[in-house]
Amino acid sequence: MFFIPTENDLKSGDVSDLYFKVTEQVLRRAGRNPYVTMEVFTKALPEPYNFGILSGLDDVTELLTDVPVDAYAIDEGEIFFPEEPVLVIKGRYLDFATYEPEILGFLCEASGAASRAARMRLAVGPDKSLFAFGTRRSHPSSALAKEKAALEGGFNGTSNVLAARLLGVKPVGTIPHAMVLAFSTREHPFNQEEAFRAYDMYAPPDSPRTILIDTFFTPRAEALIAAKALGSHLQGVRIDSGDLDKEAEEVRWELKQMGLDVKITLSGGLNEYKLEELAQHADAFGVGNAVTDAPTIDFGMKISEVDGFPISKTGHMSGAKQVYRDYENWIDYVVPEGKQFSKGTQLLKPLILHGKPVRDKKPIADITKRNVERLFSMPKELRDLHNRSAPRVRFMI
Repeated sequence: MFFIPTENDLKSGDVSDLYFKVTEQVLRRAGRNPYVTMEVFTKALPEPYNFGILSGLDDVTELLTDVPVDAYAIDEGEIFFPEEPVLVIKGRYLDFATYEPEILGFLCEASGAASRAARMRLAVGPDKSLFAFGTRRSHPSSALAKEKAALEGGFNGTSNVLAARLLGVKPVGTIPHAMVLAFSTREHPFNQEEAFRAYDMYAPPDSPRTILIDTFFTPRAEALIAAKALGSHLQGVRIDSGDLDKEAEEVRWELKQMGLDVKITLSGGLNEYKLEELAQHADAFGVGNAVTDAPTIDFGMKISEVDGFPISKTGHMSGAKQVYRDYENWIDYVVPEGKQFSKGTQLLKPLILHGKPVRDKKPIADITKRNVERLFSMPKELRDLHNRSAPRVRFMI
């Protein structure tokens, strides 16, 4: 048996913390089951982030389907800021109390991956290709969520076959070093040319002829071998090690000398800061660890009303709230729920009513496109990858 929860385990509420089970027992015996409003928000983002991207909401929706609650949320893949609620749940506390760790788990990790992915999109600009190659660096139970989050943050594709299938997109990838090594023999230990020819001959016709060129020799040398093996079939090369900017420039020069204009993909230990430096040197980038090991978003889930009475723990604003965004100035306004407010676009919208989802899931390509456009519409200080901007949230009572 794999040490991962099943869907039944998740729906049973047993993937929870003990103190919620004890709390349930105490409240039931005390005859207390108040109608509460609970809000999910973070007090701060990882340094030096200026914004976050919400991911994991689809899983929360699945979890709470048929649970007698109402839920309101910002959109899956939407930009958010500290202090503002991104998800609001209303219902009898005992009907959903045990799900709090699962709700936060779905949101914290996936939103961390999506937020880091958005920073990497900003690093390379709106037009370069970004691919999520992090499956091998992630536990299989969370790999799909992180690959999905990467696309929501602005990536173009994922190498994960199942994630791509579930998202309705085509997986992306090149070849591994292992395939090249598998063609080695005692007589011909460095047999890249045969490996490259075999890939061109036997790979599916719709697989791009992009060749990994740093198995044995320098990328420049192996690029020339790939050009000899594939000729005009060669569509791209990938460099996974070395001085990436220098290697990319040399490879592009040599291949153009041969009349080949191919796409260059760089990979290997990339993060947003390295991508800033490399953006002008390549056409595409494969990123693994920086997405799968992204800092989580420290969301909390706190009561803000009990039986209609505004109340909260110390340090949190009481009462049910609504959030409006002024997209022109990128200022968010948090106001009491029901208060008439004319500035901006309402962000918290119905997600679940009486236990039934009321939103259609958007295609991942639509979310990616929307987010890339919004990321580059933000003011320069919000797009800064190195320095914190001024707070963007205003509480209006």
